[in-house]
Amino acid sequence: MSGQAPRSIGPSLAMFPSSRVEAEQAALRMATDKTEIDLARAPPELRVALALAVDEYGEDSDLAQCLRKGVSFHHSALSGELRYLVERLAAMGTLDFIAATTTLAQGMNFPVASVVIHSVSKPGAGPLSPAEFWNIAGRAGRVGLSEKGVVVFANSGHREHWELYSRYLSDKMVSAMAEAVGNLRDSDSIKWTYRVNEGLRPFIQYIGHSVARQGAAATASDLERLVTASFAGKSQDVRVALLRLARRYLGEVADKPRNYMKVADQTGLASFSFDELYASIAGDSVLATADAAELGRPDGMKHLIDALAKLPELSLALEKGHGMIDTMAVARVVNQWINGASVKEISASFPGGSEAEKVREAGKYVFGKVSQTVSWGAHAFLRGRAMLSGNDHSLTQEHRMLPAYIQYGVNNPASVLASILGVPRQIAPRIAALYDERNGQLLPEDGVKFKNFLHKGPVELWRDAISGTRLAERVSAADLRNVWRDAQGLEHQAVPAADRD
Repeated sequence: MSGQAPRSIGPSLAMFPSSRVEAEQAALRMATDKTEIDLARAPPELRVALALAVDEYGEDSDLAQCLRKGVSFHHSALSGELRYLVERLAAMGTLDFIAATTTLAQGMNFPVASVVIHSVSKPGAGPLSPAEFWNIAGRAGRVGLSEKGVVVFANSGHREHWELYSRYLSDKMVSAMAEAVGNLRDSDSIKWTYRVNEGLRPFIQYIGHSVARQGAAATASDLERLVTASFAGKSQDVRVALLRLARRYLGEVADKPRNYMKVADQTGLASFSFDELYASIAGDSVLATADAAELGRPDGMKHLIDALAKLPELSLALEKGHGMIDTMAVARVVNQWINGASVKEISASFPGGSEAEKVREAGKYVFGKVSQTVSWGAHAFLRGRAMLSGNDHSLTQEHRMLPAYIQYGVNNPASVLASILGVPRQIAPRIAALYDERNGQLLPEDGVKFKNFLHKGPVELWRDAISGTRLAERVSAADLRNVWRDAQGLEHQAVPAADRD
């Protein structure tokens, strides 16, 4: 030894692929015996992360308790801003322990001293594949960031999986496509096959995309080349089965107008699902004619959720995917989200044995199902409504903004733009209002002007934005501004001492 103290190469990362609950509990246990970080001496990212966590999940939330001790968890029930800040704080060395599901392995670019694998199982999906395992394990001692890392299997019963992962650094398992072909039955309709055989959906959508792009006749004549080129290496039986399935599908859609197929393809839905959605719009006067304000209210939103719930691509039940969907409950959650409610406020309608469980389920639902799935469905709905009316101009600007309102949890165009530019949802409406006060109402062509307004905005702008909000008691305007500018790749601008709140 040289006598030098060993240098930490980053936090320890504990992976819990199968359980958000276990990840949170591990982080809480790690935090128990640690002392609280001196926030006055901590980087602004920690103060901002803690303020957002308290605002979104509650003062005594598990995440807030962990962050105060320099540890965290990371999973899909966290907002995008908080996931970014956890990753940023890990890269800075402020956090020394992170318990995570597999969400953290994607795109992570900070060194960790060790990766502890507590489970190799994913809920409802079996064990991690070799490729998935190495995507996680490879985070220990990242090349160019640290020389050595340690991977620990915490469960001795997983030795057989370790042996598999040791032998193979790429996934050699049978593909989902080959397995799906084995479940094909010629007696099933294509629509039913699409609904129940998830592994075949990408292939059916692939053929539908070809029909939208070049027409059914051209797709049919080019079919064998398409299938052979796309599934080279698969067995002859698999290719024959896929060709037969493709021909049956083409027979069903050959008479549909090509423009109809193009619109369906642009929504990301299969033609069968777009058929279902189109029929729902045509048969429901609210979906066909309501203005944007009515669609945004719970009663109007319920009509949209009723239509989306019929589509196999979308799963919207609150009760973790079990039982009949309560579409009014979903509509109320969407309405609360659009109108600025926090995850903690929304969590009251979620099942759970404890407040922490309700908050976790609400966060997972809001940042997954609502922000992503419902917003996608709303976009598809608008395409269908425009096609039904025969006129794109029948949709107002407010109609067109509905998917973005649902995605970002805000309710006006300027707030959407602020959210796109990384402003926390909690203050995006105030930033938008301040822009309107100083520049007039935001117009569709004012994107660059709005961006410059934010980039050049002094700390006073951010102070005015948080004034009267819950964040004002928890974080300074200077911290918010500096963290936002850092995330945008902008240089920090000096803030006079008197302005540092």
